[in-house]
Amino acid sequence: MIKLLTLAVLQVDLLVDEFELEVTYNNTLMSFPCILMMMGYTHKIQVQLDGTTILFEPDEEKYYRAVIENPDRLIDVGLLKAIASTLEETFK
Repeated sequence: MIKLLTLAVLQVDLLVDEFELEVTYNNTLMSFPCILMMMGYTHKIQVQLDGTTILFEPDEEKYYRAVIENPDRLIDVGLLKAIASTLEETFK
């Protein structure tokens, strides 16, 4: 028996906005270039951290989680938490 699958391709409208995010971490003010990507009912924020692209996305409770694919170096977890906390304060 052969089952045929039909895939529908939907055009997704992606709204993009660039901004700088200022984060205080270890008593140091840092600034990171970011891209806000609006996708339907949700969004993701792309943050550039020393050449590494990190995506932050809100979970069901509106807290941000970091998504990093194939990191080529260790990333300070405390800094990721500080960025997520700043995003939560900014976008709530």
